[in-house]
Amino acid sequence: MSEVSVSSGDPGRVKTPEERKAMLDSSLHLWGAKGFRVENRSDFQATVSKGKEIRHVLHIVLSILTGGIWLLVYLPLWLLTGVRRRMVSIDEYGNTIEQKLTTL
Repeated sequence: MSEVSVSSGDPGRVKTPEERKAMLDSSLHLWGAKGFRVENRSDFQATVSKGKEIRHVLHIVLSILTGGIWLLVYLPLWLLTGVRRRMVSIDEYGNTIEQKLTTL
C-alpha cells in the first residue's frame, strides 16, 4: 500500500518544463535537508531514500546459530527500520506529488 500527498501549485496555469524542473530541484533540496538521498531522477520525478538495507542473510544465520534467540533482535529491526523510499514528482500544474513506496 502507498500513501500519496499532493501540494498545490497554481491550479489554472500549465508550467513550462523549466519551471517544473526547478520546482523538483527545490523539493529535492527539502528532502535532502530531512536526511534523504536521491536514488533516481528524471526531469519531473525522483526517488529519494533514507536508511540502510538490512542484511537478512546475516540475521537469519545468527538466528539459527543462537537457536532463535537472535529473532528478538532481528524482528524489530526488520519491521521498524530499513530503507524508506518516496517518489517525488511535479505534475504539469506545478503540484508536488509525494508517494510512499513500499517493498515486500
